[in-house]
Amino acid sequence: MEKSKLIFNQDLCTGCRSCQMACSLHLAGVFGPEESCFEIIQDKETGIVTRKFDNDKCDLCKDETIPMCIRICPRHVIQLNTDFRAKHVYKY
Repeated sequence: MEKSKLIFNQDLCTGCRSCQMACSLHLAGVFGPEESCFEIIQDKETGIVTRKFDNDKCDLCKDETIPMCIRICPRHVIQLNTDFRAKHVYKY
């Protein structure tokens, strides 16, 4: 099983969906959650935020210095998996 390209600190996530919008803009040129690699789900009763991530759809924003989801997240929830960092050099 392939490891995820990204690592998420779910405890920090507020469900703002910034990563989802940035991802869809990169992949499809539009702000649309259905175009994103992310699905952000917030339980209406508990407020708990979970996410689904499509590892195959994600290209780590190949034309960007830093993946847009990492750059845009105000809470620093997302990090590049170190197994993939060796293959993709990013300037932080």
